[in-house]
Amino acid sequence: MSDEDKAPFERAAEQDKQRYRAECLAAGIEVSDVVDAKPALYYYLKSQRIAIAEANPEAGPAELMQMMRQNFAALSEEERAPFEEEAAADKTRHEQE
Repeated sequence: MSDEDKAPFERAAEQDKQRYRAECLAAGIEVSDVVDAKPALYYYLKSQRIAIAEANPEAGPAELMQMMRQNFAALSEEERAPFEEEAAADKTRHEQE
């Protein structure tokens, strides 16, 4: 989809976001744009999900998640390091927001 085709949807999304903020403000609810920091497991899942799903086509979503969590738990500290670094960077970003 081209940027020109996306424009009406992006405008509608922005209008809906403003409407939502106004409704929350009227109801006394605080709205925050701050996105929570993601743990190292999140970055591992993001990098491995497709490969593990292709290697286990018969497994359902819950089984895949369990496999990925077990695989992550079995990683050495050296293998976990890149994911921990990404998580630390994300935590820093979160604290700055």
